Amino acid sequence: MKVGENNQESSGSDYSDKHNSSSSEDGENDSGSDGDSDSDSGDNSNGIMGYLYSPNSMKKFIVSEDESVSEDDTLYYERVDNTKRLKNSTDKPIDIEAEMRKLRREDFKTSFNTYVQYLVHCLINYKSMEAYDEDTRQYFDQARSVVNKQLSTIRDSLVASAAWIPRFLDDMQTKKVYYAEKIGHIQDAACEVCKLGGHRRASYLVYLVGEIEKLPFVDTTPNPIFAKKKRTDPPFLRYRALTLPFRKIMELKLYQNRDKEAFLKEYDLVDFNPNKPLVCHDLGVPGACYKAGRFCQSRSEFYHWLYHYPSYLYNRILLQFTENEIDTSIVNDPNDPASKDPVKYTEELVVMLEECGFIELLYEELVQTFQSARDMFT
Repeated sequence: MKVGENNQESSGSDYSDKHNSSSSEDGENDSGSDGDSDSDSGDNSNGIMGYLYSPNSMKKFIVSEDESVSEDDTLYYERVDNTKRLKNSTDKPIDIEAEMRKLRREDFKTSFNTYVQYLVHCLINYKSMEAYDEDTRQYFDQARSVVNKQLSTIRDSLVASAAWIPRFLDDMQTKKVYYAEKIGHIQDAACEVCKLGGHRRASYLVYLVGEIEKLPFVDTTPNPIFAKKKRTDPPFLRYRALTLPFRKIMELKLYQNRDKEAFLKEYDLVDFNPNKPLVCHDLGVPGACYKAGRFCQSRSEFYHWLYHYPSYLYNRILLQFTENEIDTSIVNDPNDPASKDPVKYTEELVVMLEECGFIELLYEELVQTFQSARDMFT
């Protein structure tokens, strides 16, 4: 059974092409108009930068030479501490080369493979983990800890150096979809996402949209600082007027954690014109739209991908099974003669993923993503 043979080829090549693509279209332009009016032009083919569940969800991490921040700006980012650090972050800059080398160590690769196995268990039947003894559960927990620690070390260094405002950081952590539109410099508009303020002009609109999925390994506890606070900030109000073509809303999976068919019926969209614009906020999709400079846009996209990587990886595995017509629901059904034991079935699927090279592909994608983004830390 050649599980994922075609997907492996296309995903691998597309991923590599994407990270080596030219960013010349982002040349600097000091003139521009107010970005609020541009926020409704969601059908910009160069603006949609991918979404969380796509194998090609990352693009153009690195600020190109003609877009690089000045030395003074870089020093500013290094000086200012972010007001909302994660608990494990430190003030000391990380040695990015040392962290990159850790990704290539055999013990990390082994932990990554075990972590994928854990996610397959979550996908098939999370309760099947209870069938294992304590030592095996600790084995999975240790693998999760190793992978998550490596991701958070690099992720937290972005927070420490970028000086993002707390509300923007919270939106990145609680919204599952990130995309940005290049609109040129907005006249008299400063970057809204960091403390640099008027010292850097905005040239992107960054959209953070949709609720994160409720998965066993994802913490969806809201930040008490913002949970009950009514939003009146400009990025929220700007988003309320955002329109996107119906086809783009479906492409980005903005129907949330709702059933797709139920969503279409609820809003009478079954036979809707795919090119007709809709207001995302009116569809019950939460979000915010920020004006951002090049430096913050590049780093924040990478941060968002890192923060939501477990969910991204989970959905990559699910997509792999779906594309190869592998039923992930036939477990523990006493009325179905084809029902399978969840533990044994999960182990069978893990072997399939290993034999077709899919787990190796996921590992190489992770390593190459970090390699492509290393210039952010230098």
